[in-house]
Amino acid sequence: MLELQNPLINGFESLPKVFLGCLQKEEPGKTFIPRPTDLYACNGCRQMKINILEKLRDALDFLQPEILIPEDIRVEAEQSVRRSLALSQ
Repeated sequence: MLELQNPLINGFESLPKVFLGCLQKEEPGKTFIPRPTDLYACNGCRQMKINILEKLRDALDFLQPEILIPEDIRVEAEQSVRRSLALSQ
């Protein structure tokens, strides 16, 4: 069985498509999302195309929209980000 370093949050995990078939067979109750590759990128997604620089600028200027994250999820996410950053050092 493939062991993943980062835990699943709400049953979602970003994975390369090559692993999806095996994992979907092993864990049919979970939803797995393929991560971007050389053949498919987030900037090709219609949802990502609506994110433009002006909207980013306005969001940073006015701190809107505000996204509230429960503390327990924030702590787990911060740990994951810190581990990722440590690997890039």
